[in-house]
Amino acid sequence: MRCRFLYEKRGRLCFVPHVEMPPLLCRTFRRSGYLISRSESLVPKDKISLGPPLPMGVAGLAEPAEIWLDEKELPDVNRLDSFTHDGLKFLFIRIIEEGPGLSRLCRDGGYRVYPKESGLCARFRSLLSEGWKPVTTTLWAAVRDSYIDIGIGDANQVGPGTLVSSMKAEGLVSGWEDLFIVRTVVGVWDGNRIVPALKAGDGS
Repeated sequence: MRCRFLYEKRGRLCFVPHVEMPPLLCRTFRRSGYLISRSESLVPKDKISLGPPLPMGVAGLAEPAEIWLDEKELPDVNRLDSFTHDGLKFLFIRIIEEGPGLSRLCRDGGYRVYPKESGLCARFRSLLSEGWKPVTTTLWAAVRDSYIDIGIGDANQVGPGTLVSSMKAEGLVSGWEDLFIVRTVVGVWDGNRIVPALKAGDGS
């Protein structure tokens, strides 16, 4: 059974490297009593796939993943949450009968940037009005009084690290320590918004 789910990655869990998330998630499923399918390779591995990597320190509010289970019934989110680590919360899970793999549905990402300096948003807005693109794959950028929303294409190659480097080059920040960044959505840009991976291509 192929299941696609969304989870939150917050708090201290933000400092867990992306490569360590698959075993952590699999442990949660096992502790909840679910059987995970294994690959048929020479060295069998749990069958799980995650969305684009998050840099350490960046929170994720709706991170997509897929897992294959040797089960007949859909896992219960509340049951999974009762066995999670601090900072990990399962939001939604559904069975995927067919359709494209997760990698094809995780092309773009939406981010919210909270600067520590109060005047940074105004300076960011001013640069945008002059035609500046924070990154080459910028999909949109909206500046509020205390935070910045930005959509970035090609999420597997371009992300918060590229954005921070660009802002540093413009003299807006000294580095990561001047910002708190949250990824709000992962999916596919349709020209108006990023369609979340859990909705794009799965008939929902």
